[in-house]
Amino acid sequence: MLTGACSKPPEASPAPAARAAIDVRTATVVGALYLPDTPGPHPGILVIGGSEGGTESSGRLASALADAGFVALAVGYFGMDGLPEQLVSIPLERFDDAIAWLRQRPEVRGEAIALVGVSKGAEAALLVASAQTGLAAVVAATPTHVAWQGLDMAAWSDVPSWTHDGAPVPYVRYDNQGPFWPLVEMYTRSLRNLAAVAAARIPVAGIDAPLLLLSGQKDQMWPAHAMSEDIARSVRAAHPDAVVEHLSYVDAGHAVMGLPFDPAGPVGERLAALGGSPQGNLAARRDGWPRVLAFLHQHLDRSVQSSPPSSTKPAQ
Repeated sequence: MLTGACSKPPEASPAPAARAAIDVRTATVVGALYLPDTPGPHPGILVIGGSEGGTESSGRLASALADAGFVALAVGYFGMDGLPEQLVSIPLERFDDAIAWLRQRPEVRGEAIALVGVSKGAEAALLVASAQTGLAAVVAATPTHVAWQGLDMAAWSDVPSWTHDGAPVPYVRYDNQGPFWPLVEMYTRSLRNLAAVAAARIPVAGIDAPLLLLSGQKDQMWPAHAMSEDIARSVRAAHPDAVVEHLSYVDAGHAVMGLPFDPAGPVGERLAALGGSPQGNLAARRDGWPRVLAFLHQHLDRSVQSSPPSSTKPAQ
């Protein structure tokens, strides 16, 4: 039994989202919608959280994006009523449906939508963006260049994280022949299976939207810096003129993405459990968060008048 990989990683618990959310629950879309205070319509962003499940973490991020003038939907995909309990075999179509739902909202201006994903949410965002056209921008924080085995916190399950058209998305299995904490050791060990990596590589060459990557070089969850570099190289090799930026911070960890926190409070120490120092994580957020907002405003504002309707690319 892969007890180390299946135990829940340590989590920080910053303050809850500062603004009220509109509960979203349709046949295919579950989440929390956050609206700016100013009259709309506004650019739209789909926010995909990580392996903590639910919309608490992604909701904090969506609330902060609404503060910056975006309509932000924190989409749930497991760990909520009516959704799978574990992060296993999640249909990627759930995110396609969320994009379509967000695009049709009267509060959203134009056709262009951006994706913002963090950790496992970045994995999902890159998979979705690889098969979509018409996205305005993609922000992938602490991402991966491959799809991974599902995360069943209750028991060992050799199953995929994702499915597409009802079929498993190829994945790298966890190598359980060694220590599991820090988790970066297990993930690094698993990436030595080169055949599995080749089969599970996310086809990021298919991404036709501007791409912003964020990573911390002391990430203790998985090797996000190296995986971000791999993603950037792959996109640039396929599209020399592609807009690809990678913000990498030397003394930051897995919590590199988000609003700056109070350096006198307890949050910095909790985030440091995921890698980096409190000071390094704070510096990364102080530098990175304004740059994330600038990137999103630049590309959403540019796309809002000219972007054609999004569609899903045919399977390769």
